[in-house]
Amino acid sequence: MNYYQNEQPIILREYGKSLQNMVFKCMEIKDRDRRTQAAHMIIDIMSKITPQEKKAEDYHQKLWDHLFFISDFKLDVDAPYPMVERELIVPKPEKFHYPQRINRYRHYGKYIVEFIEHAGKMEDQKKRVVAHHIASFMKLVHKTWNNEVVNDEIVKNDLTNISNGNLEMPQDESIKQLVSTKNTKNTFNKNNKNNKNKKLGNIQGNKPVFNKNKRK
Repeated sequence: MNYYQNEQPIILREYGKSLQNMVFKCMEIKDRDRRTQAAHMIIDIMSKITPQEKKAEDYHQKLWDHLFFISDFKLDVDAPYPMVERELIVPKPEKFHYPQRINRYRHYGKYIVEFIEHAGKMEDQKKRVVAHHIASFMKLVHKTWNNEVVNDEIVKNDLTNISNGNLEMPQDESIKQLVSTKNTKNTFNKNNKNNKNKKLGNIQGNKPVFNKNKRK
């Protein structure tokens, strides 16, 4: 039994698996004239599969480009158009350059460091307001990273160093402790459960009491 997972994947899905197998069979024909004749027959089938593309410019040339692409540019026939270069259809991907900048404060995250650098260019009045909020978030992230109580002095020094001295907090000012999303969710669930139990108790406490004397 021939399983599909053992076969070569479809190269151009708009033409399907059957036409792809025709191209592979055409490549196996040893006689060049017969191979060329078979290629023209395949091109005719391809044009019938995609009739909506006939109005496009250079339609037949694109069909031959697709044929060569399916054959991995190995089909040797007398085509009316020269074989297109592989790089024109499948361009080589550009090399991805990873950032070379080393972030000493990566535990705070890339974006908070960039935001600190941006905030350091603000006006002095805005700096004082923004610095406290940034420090509070840094303290939360630091606590999440180290899973321990964070000293305010560490966060203040990091804030000053990252901003190159442009953002500072007074030494006698404490950093407000933010609450993580996880703790907020647990608190909400706990309060919601307590409210539900309280409501249920009220319903049970307000059950109607029938007067036994009226039944007599």
